[in-house]
Amino acid sequence: MNTSPQLLWSNVVKKVEEMTLRMQFSGQNKQLRYQVVDSAVKAFREIYEEARSGERPLHRLKRWKRKERKKQRMKKKEDWYKKGRSRGCV
Repeated sequence: MNTSPQLLWSNVVKKVEEMTLRMQFSGQNKQLRYQVVDSAVKAFREIYEEARSGERPLHRLKRWKRKERKKQRMKKKEDWYKKGRSRGCV
């Protein structure tokens, strides 16, 4: 979800409740819905803190650090299988 920090918390809660209700109607179980909301809130807090400290803009432009972000994406594509997994696919 892309919401403004100036938005009232009650409005944010309404939007999150709408999203979780839509997930419920699409067949997602309660645990998954909780994980999605929890992850989204944590990610927003992290991005918001980075924006407050000046590390990155809250709503970045497409061209902001384009080369660095492209490098990170390529690295993720190459190293996705190396994240702590010692066994390969069987």
